[in-house]
Amino acid sequence: TNVASATLTETNSTVTFANSLIHNYTPENQSGTVGVLSNGDPLFINYIDPNSAPNLNGDYRLMANSPALDVGNNSLTTETMDILGNVRVQNTTIDLGAHEGIFRRAYFVSTTGNDNNNGLSWESAYKNLQTAIANASSGDQIWVLKGTYYPDEGIAQTNDDRTSSFKLKDGVAIYGGFSGNETVLEERNPSHNVTILSGDLDGNDSGTLTGNNAYHVVTNDTGQSQETILDGFTITAGLANGSTDELKNGAGILIAQGTALIHGCTITRNEATNNGGGISIESATPIITDCKFTQNTAAGGGAIFTLFDAAPEITGCTMSNNTASTGAAVFNNCLL
Repeated sequence: TNVASATLTETNSTVTFANSLIHNYTPENQSGTVGVLSNGDPLFINYIDPNSAPNLNGDYRLMANSPALDVGNNSLTTETMDILGNVRVQNTTIDLGAHEGIFRRAYFVSTTGNDNNNGLSWESAYKNLQTAIANASSGDQIWVLKGTYYPDEGIAQTNDDRTSSFKLKDGVAIYGGFSGNETVLEERNPSHNVTILSGDLDGNDSGTLTGNNAYHVVTNDTGQSQETILDGFTITAGLANGSTDELKNGAGILIAQGTALIHGCTITRNEATNNGGGISIESATPIITDCKFTQNTAAGGGAIFTLFDAAPEITGCTMSNNTASTGAAVFNNCLL
């Protein structure tokens, strides 16, 4: 599907392609030339099969991990702008196709959405955050409408499964605080459009956490980078009271590895039998900024518990009314 430069000869004519993306092209009367134009997936934002034409829903900008990025030949173009007016050659080498540069695909989630949608606009939003996470790839964003979302709902989830959690995915940025008419990230207002990730799976909490609550509302247990983001959510009703050490720690968020960024979140009313009512951080280096920790409970580290070689960076956070036998705010077992 992509080619930096090639010349294909047809009957009585010669066609030259440069820095182009051509769908499944096999030139007439040119046997053995399919390999000249690779048929690999260029990873468009939203590819539409040509057989469905006419169709205006395609988005042929390139995703962050597209193989068509930075593989063209600068000497074969005289254009200074792409089809949208963006500057050609943004990272030393021209991209293939009509669009230059990396574009972040956004998936949309709304309490009134449908998981059978494609999730690529507010009008075609998914219903459940888990469905968006499952379909997202590194470099994508997920925009979540105000409302309450549960980790046991969505694709590949089991209702009332206490081991379910919103598991962060490497390179995926998840943002809350939308009203549903935003077109750019800067238009959202998390403080006004409260977006809740709740562990109250059976909806029976009334002042006290009880019943089928998730052991951890959010988890990050692999080596995610700083491009892995959770931003603008209220995280509540995690109840880490299981039968193993892991299920007794990190009721709100359990961070076992990685360098994820947690920003602008309120972590409140989570309870852990052992450690880290709000967050338990083990062998990880997360960045936690501008967050509020309140009314979280644990034996150690009501708000935050750190263990092993964890080295979190915590900036601009507020901690109040958290309770624990040791370290109501923070219990630090390592470098902080």
